[in-house]
Amino acid sequence: MLKIDSEIIKTAELIDKNIEINGATNPELALSNIVSHLRNLVEAVILKVAADGKEIDPMNYANRRAMIETVRERGENHLLTDFYDMLEKSVSHYTRDSDEAERLLLKYYEYLEEIRKLLSVKYNLCILTQLDKLMLTNATDSPEYYKELSLLVAKPIHLS
Repeated sequence: MLKIDSEIIKTAELIDKNIEINGATNPELALSNIVSHLRNLVEAVILKVAADGKEIDPMNYANRRAMIETVRERGENHLLTDFYDMLEKSVSHYTRDSDEAERLLLKYYEYLEEIRKLLSVKYNLCILTQLDKLMLTNATDSPEYYKELSLLVAKPIHLS
């Protein structure tokens, strides 16, 4: 197995375990943990796409920066670079409380579905098997929700 595939699977399994185990017993912890792993997952997927099936060291930071720019410059998979840009602004080095994490996941859910589909179709990798079980219950009809969401994520989704 390629190192990058192993990195993607490992990170996706952490997300799945948080959905499955913590989701039922401690949903607040699960949501915060999931959000904290999203950037690593998206960066690894970008590396996978940039390397196009070849081996690449997922632990090489210089590779990460260069490959993100490669995917951006090639203009492919705007979904990945747009999602990465959003995560860089909203998650990055910050720990989100469960309410903020849930609101972010409401926005990011469709991105995660698209990543799951991309990896399955193009690379035959099955990840995020528990995604459909993610319980997002935050009331999205409150004015505070839309205000916070607009501050955190200002870009529309562009699927390619």
